[in-house]
Amino acid sequence: MAYDDGSTFWSLNLHNETTKTNECNRFNYSIGPTEAVLIAFHIGRIISIVCITFGSLGNITLIFAICHTSFYHFPYGLLLLFISTFDIIRLISTAFYYLMQSNTIPLKLSTITIYITLSRYSKIVTNWLKVILAVERLIAVKYWIARRYNVNSNNSKRIHRLRQRKLLLLILILLFCSLISQHPNLLPKRFISTCICPSRLLVINTPNPYLYYLNKAFNEFLFTIISYVIFDNVLPIMILIIFNTILLYELKRLPPTTRSVVAISIILFIGGLLIGRFAIPRASNSISTDNLVIVNKQIEEERLIIWNDLKQRFLNLVNAQEIEKNLQNLTRRTHLAGTDDDRNEAESIARLWREHGLDVTIHPYDVLLSYPSPIQPNIVSILDQNHLPIFQSQGRETMFDEDDKSLPFDNIVRPFLAYTPNGTVQSQKLFYVNYCTTDDFQFIETVIDKNELIGAIVICRYGKIFRGNKIGNAEKYGIVGVILYSDPLNYAPNSTLVGSAYPNSIHMPDMGHQRGSALLLSGDPLTKHYPAKDYMFRDSIDNNPWLPKIVAQQIGYREAREILIRMTGTPVLSNWIGGLNQVKYVYGGLLLNDQSIQISSHNTLEVRRVHNVIGTITGHSEPDRYVLIGAHFDAWNFGALDDGSGIAVNHELVRVFRTLVKSNWKPRRSLMFCAWAAEEYGIVGSVEFVEEYAKILGSRVVSYLNMDVIVEGSQVMFMEMSPLLYDFAIDISKQIKAPYVNETIYEQWVRINNGDHNVGQSFFTLGLSAISDFAGFNQIAGSSNFALIYKNYTNVKGVASYPLYHTQYETFRLVKKFIDHEFQAHQAIAQTIGLLALTLTDIDLLPFNPTRYHQALVNLLDLTISVAPKSINFTSLQIAIDQFKSVADQFNQRIQTTLDKSNPLQLRIVNDQLMQLERAFQNPLGNSIQQADLKHTIYAPSRTNRYNALGFPSITDAIEDRNMTNVQQQISIVTYFIRSAISVLHQPSTIQTV
Repeated sequence: MAYDDGSTFWSLNLHNETTKTNECNRFNYSIGPTEAVLIAFHIGRIISIVCITFGSLGNITLIFAICHTSFYHFPYGLLLLFISTFDIIRLISTAFYYLMQSNTIPLKLSTITIYITLSRYSKIVTNWLKVILAVERLIAVKYWIARRYNVNSNNSKRIHRLRQRKLLLLILILLFCSLISQHPNLLPKRFISTCICPSRLLVINTPNPYLYYLNKAFNEFLFTIISYVIFDNVLPIMILIIFNTILLYELKRLPPTTRSVVAISIILFIGGLLIGRFAIPRASNSISTDNLVIVNKQIEEERLIIWNDLKQRFLNLVNAQEIEKNLQNLTRRTHLAGTDDDRNEAESIARLWREHGLDVTIHPYDVLLSYPSPIQPNIVSILDQNHLPIFQSQGRETMFDEDDKSLPFDNIVRPFLAYTPNGTVQSQKLFYVNYCTTDDFQFIETVIDKNELIGAIVICRYGKIFRGNKIGNAEKYGIVGVILYSDPLNYAPNSTLVGSAYPNSIHMPDMGHQRGSALLLSGDPLTKHYPAKDYMFRDSIDNNPWLPKIVAQQIGYREAREILIRMTGTPVLSNWIGGLNQVKYVYGGLLLNDQSIQISSHNTLEVRRVHNVIGTITGHSEPDRYVLIGAHFDAWNFGALDDGSGIAVNHELVRVFRTLVKSNWKPRRSLMFCAWAAEEYGIVGSVEFVEEYAKILGSRVVSYLNMDVIVEGSQVMFMEMSPLLYDFAIDISKQIKAPYVNETIYEQWVRINNGDHNVGQSFFTLGLSAISDFAGFNQIAGSSNFALIYKNYTNVKGVASYPLYHTQYETFRLVKKFIDHEFQAHQAIAQTIGLLALTLTDIDLLPFNPTRYHQALVNLLDLTISVAPKSINFTSLQIAIDQFKSVADQFNQRIQTTLDKSNPLQLRIVNDQLMQLERAFQNPLGNSIQQADLKHTIYAPSRTNRYNALGFPSITDAIEDRNMTNVQQQISIVTYFIRSAISVLHQPSTIQTV
């Protein structure tokens, strides 16, 4: 990972009673339909009650007729009592429903379960009791006729026994059909997607794998139709009609008076049944995205229960011990990209994911990588006037007794800066340039003659900006070599105290070296914009603009002290002073006693093959829409934090989601798990993948969720995201327990924020940079993406939260002993990323809020105006941003009032608009000639620091260049892309003037 070392509109909280209606509307697990539908629904219920009452009167009339025509020998009374009883239960369930609607009875799992139990089972049992009644009537009439016309008594007894056997058989059939139709493992489409019953509540956490695999042998659609339509509805009604028709035929042999009374009662009974059944208005006749008809509001409530149940099951399945085991296994070996260990790791990941049932593909790329010499270390030397060394750096890090000696330290990668050239440079001039930022170089020009920098070597400390930008800034001034070190002020506070650094803490020891890449591009530098496949033309390595041209090497701060004490010159400003003890920080110049400084580098550039691994769970309804979870598996050495933490959690999420699939859950959209190669070299593997499939990913990716160095501490979570995901992230944070405390992540934020609920300003970063695997998805695919990290909260400015970054000390011991001893922070990260993914894959309407982008644009404009010259005109940009707000508000209002979420076509149209909104900000030509790989006009890194995402980067860079004509041009370009986003949010049926 490239790492910055210096530094409620959409409510998903289903536990908040005051927001239930909005939540369910958003998820299409709706409790509150439109007012017109609700009124029709209540009227239908009232009609249904009246019809049930008429049915009961019909039953009473029939009882009266039976008692006066010698039918009392048969158990009509008992059957009619059962039917009346269950009709009354249905009335009670209706009343119970109204009480929940009015909040007289609280809406929660237990009350909804009671309602479903009363309503569903009373309906099924009543249907089948009526079937039994019809059969009983027919047999009774035949028996009465036989007695009335003196039919053989033996025959009467035979009919009586036949009646008993038929009743017993029907009861057994009823029980069998009910069991079949209610078992959740046999009917995943019906019950997992649209319905729930009390039996499911009992068995849902104990799925039967035999029943699951048995079900796979049948055609699910046919089986669903047989169970849902025939057993529950069509069969009992058809049998009822058939037997009553036969009964009416038999009644012609009865006396006229009796025949009339019985006929009237049966007609009343059947009429009440049919009117009561079909008078209730259905929610919709259209087919939902899971191919079942959503017939009424009860189904929506049941889906809400399923959603809450599914979320809770997911959260319970995430296991901290499993993540710990994953990390311990991953850190037993090194993972340098392009090596045999790297290839073996890719094959191991693919094998593991296939064992979990994922559809796994491996994507190879031949990319340019850089390696240190396995024989000659890169060293920095101080030479005397005779060019003999009086000091040399060791070119390696110190081993400690506490280190795990079972680890393969022989495979440790020597300290080097990837892509810096090999060679030896020497100079008598040495300058200290603080952090080697653009501002630092501009300031030092005021202290010394700029020409003095030509042919010199500079030393600067890590922090604030990307190491590649440090080297690039030095190159512009004619400097021939750069020395980097981790100053104890930033990486080892209290370094003078014994035991204050590793192996006794997380702080950098004096011989620690931060490795890293100096590449000024995301992806392979030889195939810019295109995938590094065997058919692709390669640019020349010579004069490649993305490769550094000057020698550079990092050293430990003990070694830096030996160099700094030999420097001459004027003392630096106070904010340039570091934390080395007994060192006088000066700007520099000629070294003492005609000494000289020398850097010897033995790096090589090689084209090697790397492998991305992609595992997919295909969506059942929108398989062409992708939600991706990704982490890289390469590391400079053992990589316990970067990025063992991300891959360990990725493996756990694969296990958890596959467990859900085995219990018959299947996502609406496709869920992809990604293991990226060669991230450390410059986001190489993921960018090559996005470049190869840019046309597909550019139209189909819903969101990419990145996991890179996800745990640096355990005290507070920080998030980076597109503004569209702001409210979604807030709601998810309210459902995840924070590590080691009895509060949610959101409650933890509020506490740390001194009770202020405006937590986004403190813990959110809107817009993502180009420092990790989300770069390709931000800048090429144009999706709305997300990343997060757990850190230790500190108010000490400038102290790195991750001091041992890219050192050989990133081991399992470091994480277990100092960072997350019970792996609760890892678990919270897994639950957060997983719940984000679960929601994005399963939700009907995407939880993107366009109005949040307006507020982000307003803030960025205010910041840009504050640094721009007064002569710059921002009027056109301001008008576009104001218009964006108006259209975004109209879009949200349209979703709330007119969107039919049971209509899959309408959902698809709106979701596509939400997905395309972020993509509308993409400039296909890039933000500048120098940064053609960065296309997002709202958020992208600046030319001077790839670590941080700037707002309006092309405008900001033009302001920094003091080119006012270009500033005005860039304002017009950004205005155009904001207006493009406005057109995306308009009604899709027309192209409106913006």
